[in-house]
Amino acid sequence: MFRHKERLRDTVPGVEFLSRVLGEGMATLDLETACEYAIRAVASFLYGPASLDEIREESEHIGDDVEDAVRARLAELDRATVESGFAHGGDPSPFRSPEFPMLSRERPQYHPRTAFWTATILSGEEDTWTICGENLHPDRPRTIVDFDRRRARMYRVDTLRQWRQVTTEWPVIDGECHWASVARKFDAIALSISGLLLAHPGTIWDTEQPPATAIEQLRTQSLELGVGAWSTVSAAWLNQPPGMTLNPPAT
Repeated sequence: MFRHKERLRDTVPGVEFLSRVLGEGMATLDLETACEYAIRAVASFLYGPASLDEIREESEHIGDDVEDAVRARLAELDRATVESGFAHGGDPSPFRSPEFPMLSRERPQYHPRTAFWTATILSGEEDTWTICGENLHPDRPRTIVDFDRRRARMYRVDTLRQWRQVTTEWPVIDGECHWASVARKFDAIALSISGLLLAHPGTIWDTEQPPATAIEQLRTQSLELGVGAWSTVSAAWLNQPPGMTLNPPAT
C-alpha cells in the first residue's frame, strides 16, 4: 500500500481530480485524460466558484484505498510526461538564454516567466498546451523539440516538497527564487501531473478563516508561491536543451 505525506485529497485541485476519477473510473485514466482532468481541476480552483465547505465534505468521503490507487497510476503517468516528447508553440529560433529580472518585493512569484517553455506531447495534434487553451500561437504549427535526454538535467516536480526544494535552495535576498542560480544545476524544471495537483501551499484544512476568505488565500498562495501560474503540465527550460534540434511534427 502507498502512503504519502502529501495527499491529493488535501488540496483543492486534488479533491476535484479524485472526484472526477471516481465518477469516470480508473480504466479511462490514460496520459491525456489525466492531464485534462488535472488542468480542469486547477482552473476550477483558481478561477471557478469553488466552495471550501463542499470540497472538505468531498474529501472526507475519499478513502485511503482510492488515494493509493490513483497515486500509483499517477506515478506511471508522471514518468510519461517527460518521456512522450516535447513541443513548443511559439517561435523557438534563435534560442535565447532566459532572462531573470528581479520580481516585485510586494508580490513575489516563483515562476520562471522568461524560460523557454515546452509542453508534453499527447498525440499527433494535441499537447498539454493545446488542451488547456494556452497555446500562445495557435496559428503556427507546433515545433517538436528533440534533445539528448541522457545529458539533459531535468528536475521533475511531483510534490510540494520538491517544488519548495528547488525554489528555496537558491533564494535571493528578498526570499524569491533565483532562477539564474537554479540554471547552474538544472537545465529544466518539469511539472508533472502530480506536481500540478499537489504543489500548492496550504491545504483545505489548515486555516481558521471563514471558508470564502480561506479559498481566496489558497488561490493567492498557489499563484504567488506555488505552481498555479503554470496552468498545465509543462517544462521550463533554463538552459538550451543539450543537443537540441527543432523539427516539424511527424505526419
